[in-house]
Amino acid sequence: MKDFTLYKKAILVFKEGHISKYNTLISNKFFSHSERRLLKSRVLLRDKQWDNAISSLLKISLDNHLYLIAERDALVSYAYSCKSDWQNAFIFNDKSIDNYKMILQLDGLFNSLYNQSVYTSRMGQVEVSSYYIEKSAEYCLNIDQEILLVRAKAANLSKLGMYKKAIELLKENESKLVEIDNEYTINEYRLVMADIYFRNRELESAFAIYKSLIQIKKTPVRMRILFEYKLIEYFIDKTSCISWSEHIKDNSEYSLKVEIIDLLNSGRSDEAQDLWIKLARKVPHYYLPNFKVRYKSDEKALFYSYIQLIRNKKSQKVLDANLKLSGKQEALYKALRGAEFPVSKENLIEMIWADNYDPKYDARLYKLIQRLKESAKIDVLCEKGGYFIK
Repeated sequence: MKDFTLYKKAILVFKEGHISKYNTLISNKFFSHSERRLLKSRVLLRDKQWDNAISSLLKISLDNHLYLIAERDALVSYAYSCKSDWQNAFIFNDKSIDNYKMILQLDGLFNSLYNQSVYTSRMGQVEVSSYYIEKSAEYCLNIDQEILLVRAKAANLSKLGMYKKAIELLKENESKLVEIDNEYTINEYRLVMADIYFRNRELESAFAIYKSLIQIKKTPVRMRILFEYKLIEYFIDKTSCISWSEHIKDNSEYSLKVEIIDLLNSGRSDEAQDLWIKLARKVPHYYLPNFKVRYKSDEKALFYSYIQLIRNKKSQKVLDANLKLSGKQEALYKALRGAEFPVSKENLIEMIWADNYDPKYDARLYKLIQRLKESAKIDVLCEKGGYFIK
């Protein structure tokens, strides 16, 4: 097999984040045209140009070099995974596995088999995912890869609701983190641990990890840490006020989540529903329309637990059977009782008076709420602009 030492060196430089050095290196005349195009496609992937990367990669002529063909298919697979197209990601990854096997390229085999475990997990095939974890373990070459496998096993246990077993596994292997140079691997491991602690409702243990992670300024998972830290802060201290970092709004997924939370809190659930649909399209392996999640386990995740907290503000107490409401009092009661989430002043006015919102109705609504509270002994509260029955 041709020696691809220089090609592998370039990939290492890329993974270490030395982009200017990488761009200089790939202009080296010793690279073949095919190698150079493969290396340039990594820049497209870094810039999130998934479709351009796929199109460019599939046009490369690779002269039957099995290693380069395997590399191409692995990159195409990665691009599809970034689009949450798990089936195509799986198909191209399977091709890369076959070619890596034929040339006994162990590092490529580990990565592709490990990625199959991720893709099948995303498709809800936890047993198949566990199979690929075990297969990739056969080609495990170092402690970094060993830690990846531990993290993947714990994540699958979490999907099955086996939180204590997942935590035990992570704690058993936590001491190995000191042997790892890759900060991203370490942070991801600890983030998974914090997530599972929270799902198991060990809030203090989860919060301790988030408090240490929030100190790390440069990490690819920074946005997730910023977002989840604010949420768990609230679960620890219900009186704390959530104030979002401006940086979160630079991330398309987390800015959507922030907007959804803010809209639900302020009683604008119709607008929040529209954004939830966008979120479900963006991250289909986790979210479904109508404020639902794909997996039962994810009902206990931080974000969805906070959504449930907003939903559960409403009291489940039933109106006294002897008390009869009529007219607009009855309309107000039914609007609040029938709502899944708190309702804004504007929406209440439109439902009760069957008219577009106008500030002239504000005083009438406030008096109506007061009358309902007095006559029916119903506690109507307003928090962050959203009204609900307590």
